[in-house]
Amino acid sequence: MTSLGQSTANMLARMTTSGWRLGTVLEVDAPTGTLTLDLGGETVSGVPWQASAYSPVVEDVVTVHWDRTHGLLVTGTISTVQVDEPEPVTRALPSTDEVAWEMSDEDNDGTWSPTLFYPDGIEWATQGTDPRQGGDEPPDFVAPIIVWATMITWEDLPDRIPGGATGVRLLARVKRVDRAGDYGPYQPRKQLVSPVLWGHSYTQAAPPADNVAPTLTHGPWLPGQLAAASEWGAGDGEQATWPIPQALQDDLISGAATGLALYTDDIDETASFAISLVLTYTPPPEV
Repeated sequence: MTSLGQSTANMLARMTTSGWRLGTVLEVDAPTGTLTLDLGGETVSGVPWQASAYSPVVEDVVTVHWDRTHGLLVTGTISTVQVDEPEPVTRALPSTDEVAWEMSDEDNDGTWSPTLFYPDGIEWATQGTDPRQGGDEPPDFVAPIIVWATMITWEDLPDRIPGGATGVRLLARVKRVDRAGDYGPYQPRKQLVSPVLWGHSYTQAAPPADNVAPTLTHGPWLPGQLAAASEWGAGDGEQATWPIPQALQDDLISGAATGLALYTDDIDETASFAISLVLTYTPPPEV
């Protein structure tokens, strides 16, 4: 190994007053603030670096300034340090890939109908009230009102988040799919309606009971109004994605809650929506 003095003397004997060359960092001596470099095949120790401009890493290719009076100084690097950082993951979990239950109070009197189970998911769901369909009624006929509640379950959600993941977040992506003015004189739907969202804890092993009002939690949550579709069921209504409230998010991630529900008995908030859960996280680094 050549010392700083020997190397400098050899270099300055061959070259002019000052200049630049490239070297490779072989060793970092932090206590002394010096580096051991490979300079064109010659190993040189005791070379200081410009601390305000550079933090040295072994195998960096560095720029070295030499001066006949002051010797050698590492001023920076032309290397890019590659750090293997995991990329964030975003997954959309639509209701069409999950299980769901639909319940109705057909006379809005607290008497709920048997539960309808959708084992292969549900494309869209209705909140609020609908007039019950009839046949040849007289002109003064008043349609009975049905109140709807829909529960969508992502019961294995905690298993979809790898252990050690960081930055875990859940968002609700909701799209309006019905048309304003549906149901004619009985109940025209409004152009702007907010989904009325709740949490719930139903699973396939513990589903909602027949003829009993559903048990809903963490609500009502009205994240924002969405405009109606131009044609019913076309799926071209307004869509938005909102962060799920912290308490509900925590329960969904832990498994204390298993899904989202749509429910209101407010006739002015009647609308139909398609719902997805959006999961984001950064996986742990690979070992």
